[in-house]
Amino acid sequence: MEMKHAYVLLLLMTLSACSKDFQGGKLERVYVEDFTSSNIQQCKPEDVDLSNAQAKAFFERARIVDSRTLHDHYEYASCAIEGVATYAGQSCSWQIQASATGRLRCGETTWLFACDECDDLFDTSK
Repeated sequence: MEMKHAYVLLLLMTLSACSKDFQGGKLERVYVEDFTSSNIQQCKPEDVDLSNAQAKAFFERARIVDSRTLHDHYEYASCAIEGVATYAGQSCSWQIQASATGRLRCGETTWLFACDECDDLFDTSK
């Protein structure tokens, strides 16, 4: 039983270390490819209408969070933009939800993001 706890602790430490490795300045060629919505009446393209540069700014401003923090402290939005980018020379896919949360997946590594300083990016009154 103690070995199982040690393995879980090691896994959690590894996942934490991965999240600290992300450096926004290494994210390049951020390109918006698509918009998705599971409820187009509730969540529309204009709710997450970010340009390529704004999508990059989101990942530079946002902070890395774990799945529990994302679930417990941030809203889920039924629409998002998706795209591709390059991070440290590796091809990646990403998603940014209208709730100013997102994810970046590069190979086997996925980072979850929440941005508390991104209201200007999601301002639908523009």
